[in-house]
Amino acid sequence: MPDFQQTNPSEVPPPLPAAWTALGVTRGFDAPPASKLNLLIASKPGRGKTTLVCSRPNSLVISFERSAHFVSKPRAAYMSVSSWPEYLAIKKLLEKERHNPTFDCVTFDKGDEALDIFDRHLSQEKSTDDRTYTTMAEYGAKGKGTVILGDFFIKQLVDLESWGYSWSVISHIYEKAVERLDGTSYDADRISLPPRLVRLLAGKADFICFMDYEEETTHQPVTKPKMVGGKPLLVNGKPKMITIRKPITITRHYISCSSGSIPEAKGRLPALKGKVPLDKVNGWDQLAAAYEEVRHQIQEENSTGSSKT
Repeated sequence: MPDFQQTNPSEVPPPLPAAWTALGVTRGFDAPPASKLNLLIASKPGRGKTTLVCSRPNSLVISFERSAHFVSKPRAAYMSVSSWPEYLAIKKLLEKERHNPTFDCVTFDKGDEALDIFDRHLSQEKSTDDRTYTTMAEYGAKGKGTVILGDFFIKQLVDLESWGYSWSVISHIYEKAVERLDGTSYDADRISLPPRLVRLLAGKADFICFMDYEEETTHQPVTKPKMVGGKPLLVNGKPKMITIRKPITITRHYISCSSGSIPEAKGRLPALKGKVPLDKVNGWDQLAAAYEEVRHQIQEENSTGSSKT
């Protein structure tokens, strides 16, 4: 196990006084189970973000861009949402069911489109007879409207947490030209949500995950008749067979919490700092298994350390 997010593994602190534990103050490793993780998942288009969240059981995908419809045999339930009233109806039912929930996780797919719906709702709410706003960017001075919009987005997630749900937010990654101090520039990956909202989400999410794929070309032996003049070459009345090596491209999808160019990358556990391979079917199970393996290992190490004192 890499020495990761540890202080003094050999030292076990004394128990906290009851007055502090009554407030909720605690010590020790207390990472939540995979079913309770809050995630920000980002990638370039076509990397499998929606397929991943649709493989998460007992979850609801709010499909703001209708992408969940194209996932074969999803384990998650989903609903397309294109307006504030549709979203609000879902939110009210989630609140109503909070003591006996149908789902344990709610996904915004994509966060960018959800933000557009929230923007239209708040703009209409802030409009008056004297001034009509088409976007919150027009409201107030010095970016006040954009701040209100970002805080409103975060409030939706805070409400879900207060009702006992975990959440995932999906966003795109795009390339942005970043200027160096010497005046030259380079292309860097950035999450497509507004920078302030990304920072707020980074503070709320347990992990910020990035999805991508790698392609590898191998050669598979294939036996076929040797052709001469468009016809099989016969030897003793039988086609002469030859073996050729046919190129085969293998695509491997993966998820990681490590990024060389995105400053908000957030790993926390060693298992998610590397590349976790994902199948197209039930990819959530592989992500959860990688997380749970290291979580249980650290729990066991903490328990063993406590028992020795």
